[in-house]
Amino acid sequence: MQVSQIRWDHQSGWESLPSFSESAQLVLVFSDHAYFQEDACFNELREKFPQAQIIGCSSSGSIAGVSISDGDMIATVVQLEHASIRVATIDIDSSKNAQEVGEQL
Repeated sequence: MQVSQIRWDHQSGWESLPSFSESAQLVLVFSDHAYFQEDACFNELREKFPQAQIIGCSSSGSIAGVSISDGDMIATVVQLEHASIRVATIDIDSSKNAQEVGEQL
C-alpha cells in the first residue's frame, strides 16, 4: 500500500503529485475552501487521479500530518497492491437505525 498527502491552496494549486497518482485507487479530500464546491475542482482531481474513487467532504480546517490549516484542501491519495475499492452511498434519514443502513449498503 502507498499513501501520500498533498495540499492545494488558492495561490499555488496542488503540490507535486505522488509517483503513483495515475494508478491511485482512492482519494479522500477535505476542504473548507469555496473552490471545493465547484465542478472544476472535481474535474481537476479526476484528471490528476484518473483511476481513483474520489470522496470528499467539507471541513472547518484541514489536517495534513501534524499540521492544521484553513482555506485549503488536503487530499490523501491511496494505492492498494492486493485489493480494490468500491464506493457505495445511501441516503440516511432519521427513521433508519445503523443496522438497517448497514444492511442496505
